[in-house]
Amino acid sequence: MDKKELRKSLMGKRSEYPKELREKMDKKAFENLIKTEEYKNSENIFVFISFRDEIDTHEAVRYFIKDNKNVFIPYTEEGKEKMRLTRLKDMEDLVPGHFGILSPKKDDLYFIDHNIIDLVLVPGLAFDDEGYRIGYGGGFYDKFFADLISKPKKIGYCYSFQLIDKIPHDDYDIPVDMVITD
Repeated sequence: MDKKELRKSLMGKRSEYPKELREKMDKKAFENLIKTEEYKNSENIFVFISFRDEIDTHEAVRYFIKDNKNVFIPYTEEGKEKMRLTRLKDMEDLVPGHFGILSPKKDDLYFIDHNIIDLVLVPGLAFDDEGYRIGYGGGFYDKFFADLISKPKKIGYCYSFQLIDKIPHDDYDIPVDMVITD
């Protein structure tokens, strides 16, 4: 199965899980995340804003902010192939943006040097035991990681049913350092 076929299959599988079950899994994954040394030792966290039936990051972001972490989220402009990082101080500042994903209002954008990030929560449709992932096909995270000089800890953040044996990967695919699930 190639990446495109795998992506389609995985999206269908995730949407089939009942919301109530996913909410319990969200809570457990969050608890697992904040127990890690990677989280405890981080100051500048780059985190995706969950969308549709992705593992929830909204509560995690609120917690990170309360825990005095600097939180940065991706910002993509339509037609651009790279994402930029912008500071987030409050989840309530977000509005639907590109792809319908919650994003800061244009007046609230505060872009930063990507190299200050020491922890990245990486979304994915699936991860394997080598840290490779199937994303949504835009290559945004691989391009982001390839441009970094610093070496932040990269954590795949997903539901346990999103772990699979082997993901086909190319030379430009950059694996995560670890995966946290429920």
